[in-house]
Amino acid sequence: MPTAQTDVYALGAMSFELLTGRAPFETTDFIALLFKHASEPVPLLAEIRPGLPKGLQAVIEQAMAKDPRARYKSSRELARDLAAGEQSADELPTYVEPTPVVEPTVIEPTPEVEGVAAEYVEVERIAAAQAEAE
Repeated sequence: MPTAQTDVYALGAMSFELLTGRAPFETTDFIALLFKHASEPVPLLAEIRPGLPKGLQAVIEQAMAKDPRARYKSSRELARDLAAGEQSADELPTYVEPTPVVEPTVIEPTPEVEGVAAEYVEVERIAAAQAEAE
């Protein structure tokens, strides 16, 4: 069952994309995409879009933490820190090179993919239940 931390992760990923012009993890293979989200560190914002406030990296990393207990407790906390991280810059760049438009690849879910997605949701549910028990 999705939790507030599931939403925080999604907001972190969307914020990453809004700030950089691309998704944090990219691949055309759905299983590989799930694996990247579950195991790879969040890419550095500065490598994709130099000039962003340095404080935003820590905010995005906390929002997208692999352990749900390490994420922000609410979207309100995330929004507060995003605003604070944005204000840490002396001056934001005024022009960003547009990202080329790529036609999205439609990936039809297979029973295998649906099973992996269900397992991921179950892991999130167990982690949330453990966090509540502590």
